[in-house]
Amino acid sequence: MAIKASQGGGMMKRKSLPGITNYIAILSIDECVSKIEQSGGKVTVPKAEILNMVFFAMFQDSENNLRWLYEGQRK
Repeated sequence: MAIKASQGGGMMKRKSLPGITNYIAILSIDECVSKIEQSGGKVTVPKAEILNMVFFAMFQDSENNLRWLYEGQRK
């Protein structure tokens, strides 16, 4: 079963970093990380697994926004 990509999060006035942190559901963290780094972003929390169910990672984009990546396991 494939996981579909989606977006989530909210908007508010930034007081200080990290402010709000959105998550992005993706199919492959590994593929996304290389694109992030090529675009001037950096990984702040490397890919990790939660309870043998899903993977997550955090990155900072080129404008210093923090974002979580979420990858569901394919069965």
